Amino acid sequence: MTGSRTEIYFAISFVFVATFNASQGNLEGHLEPLFSHGKRLEVEVYDGFPTAEEFFRRFVDVEKPVLLRGAARLFPAFSLWNDEYFLSYTESEELLVTVEVDKKENRSAPGEDLSFADFVRDMHSSGKYMISSVPEFLRKDILLPFPIACHDITQGNLVHEILWFSSGGTKSVLHNDHAENIMCVFKGTKEFFLIDREYQEQVNVTERGYSEVDVDRVDLFKYPGLHKIEHHFAFIEPGDCLYVPFLWVHYVRSYDLNMAVNIWWRHGVKVNFRNCDTELGTTIEDLTFIGFGALHDAQEKLIRNRLFEAVKLRGDNISLKGLQGFFTQPDVLGHDVHWSEEMYNVLQKLFSVLDRTQDDKITSDDLSHLHQEDWEHVRVLVTDLTDLSMAENDMRDEEMISEAEQFGEAIEDESDLHTEL
Repeated sequence: MTGSRTEIYFAISFVFVATFNASQGNLEGHLEPLFSHGKRLEVEVYDGFPTAEEFFRRFVDVEKPVLLRGAARLFPAFSLWNDEYFLSYTESEELLVTVEVDKKENRSAPGEDLSFADFVRDMHSSGKYMISSVPEFLRKDILLPFPIACHDITQGNLVHEILWFSSGGTKSVLHNDHAENIMCVFKGTKEFFLIDREYQEQVNVTERGYSEVDVDRVDLFKYPGLHKIEHHFAFIEPGDCLYVPFLWVHYVRSYDLNMAVNIWWRHGVKVNFRNCDTELGTTIEDLTFIGFGALHDAQEKLIRNRLFEAVKLRGDNISLKGLQGFFTQPDVLGHDVHWSEEMYNVLQKLFSVLDRTQDDKITSDDLSHLHQEDWEHVRVLVTDLTDLSMAENDMRDEEMISEAEQFGEAIEDESDLHTEL
């Protein structure tokens, strides 16, 4: 009797694995690292920095990434930055910076605060990864790339700057940014993989700006839009800068001792090129960055455009069920999302805000007459819905892992008993 049960367990396992492998064979790249397959386009290379006018005309205005070869070699950071230099500043002992404890980015995991000096001393052995604003005493070493050193950008439209500092081996999540972006590398190398904004609906990047796909083992049954997706690639060496267009989805890997600085600026700025620098000289030391919090209007605009498009596609009439269907699209929350009671309550609140006339349907007229404070409420509710969805997915993944482990233990127990008999 025991032997028969064991045989059944192994038969089930064999059928499951065989069926899974057969399906897997139809999807090249399944459970392989992200961007292992698909058409790869090399990012255009430009020597140094172009003028502001050429930069905007050839790249920003047409949303085209560009690798600016050797452009950052004149930054003081390129020649000065090393452990000894950092620790020579007494301020390094007092300044707290944010670090991640895992080199594989996890945006749901809490960061850790420690002094900049402690991070520098421990980084090589601890594997910690600094993602924090450039320390005040180092800001004089970062020049503002002169293609964006324009009055119309520096006066109220610089968004944020970040120092990325690690011993190498880091991997980002698949994500996009709600701003224009230039990254300059001073130590180590980076690989950038970018997806044109026209493919955004295929990649499951939520309204929060990132995907939960495992970049080391891509489940193509869960994320079919990533199957052989066309992508752009850039290999960034020390002294290079890369322009990443607004909302272009990207993924980054770093190697060796790695130091890089990102500078973001607001998308859609109209620039008078007569008021731009023509050579390097302006540092970020005395510049004001407004912060990503000020870019909520960009997120609101994205949500607003998607909702107007959804209403139009559904004959100018979306019910509560139709709104739920909108959120189950692959590029929003996903078709396999489990709707908890809490999520459904948030959805009902969102529907109530969008249904201005309270006639149980959302129309384009409803959306057109919403006030700014209503759209801010919509943005917050969509953010809440996204957070709840991610928490539900994490819980389901843990349950599946637990069930698989229990099933494996049952097979092992039955096998051991059969061996004894």
